[in-house]
Amino acid sequence: MKWGSKPVILLGHGVRASGVDPLPLLYLGAPVLTSWQAMDLVDNHHPSYFGRPGIFGQRTANRILHDADTVLSIGCRLTPWMIGHAGLRPEQNLIILDCDADEVQRFPNARWLQDDIETFTRQTAPANCPEWMAQCDAWRLQYPWVEYPTHNDTNGYMNSYRVIEEIEKRLRPDEVICVDVGSFMCSVFQAMHVTPPQRVINSGGLGEMGWGLPAAIGASF
Repeated sequence: MKWGSKPVILLGHGVRASGVDPLPLLYLGAPVLTSWQAMDLVDNHHPSYFGRPGIFGQRTANRILHDADTVLSIGCRLTPWMIGHAGLRPEQNLIILDCDADEVQRFPNARWLQDDIETFTRQTAPANCPEWMAQCDAWRLQYPWVEYPTHNDTNGYMNSYRVIEEIEKRLRPDEVICVDVGSFMCSVFQAMHVTPPQRVINSGGLGEMGWGLPAAIGASF
């Protein structure tokens, strides 16, 4: 597979569904992004991980996805919430590794890899793009997940992103975080770092408000 000079690896929930350990994907030499559903697949503190792109994604992740010349999507549906209704730029080379032909057919210009994830990882040579990785690191510094303005938080109210930052410090190594539905969920997906086996569970595309409490009860059991 040709990586291009500015590749990005985009992981979705399909990676978890496959049962394959995603850790080797962090060592292919390309920046790694995930969907919201897959944010807990890999160590969010790993230097190859740059966040979750999309309408409510981090600025660094969106910049990387936009500027990449090659997008390798693994087990990811590439929803409009992630790539917009217009989709990726026409000149971007989209490669999809997925077992669902119907999902792949939504992108007629994409190249479809039908290998399983484990075989692909084992047989694929790492990308060689140090300048691109350095640029991604520079964007990470320029656009931190939680930004600290020079003035105090507006009007004396709490900044929800800083609240998430404080919660993150108190999480147990095996914590399960059940996220309810609503605009506040963006604070979790934009600002929280997790490390497996920590899990972040949400209702996905179903969007039922009030989902968080029964989900937390189920997670407790």
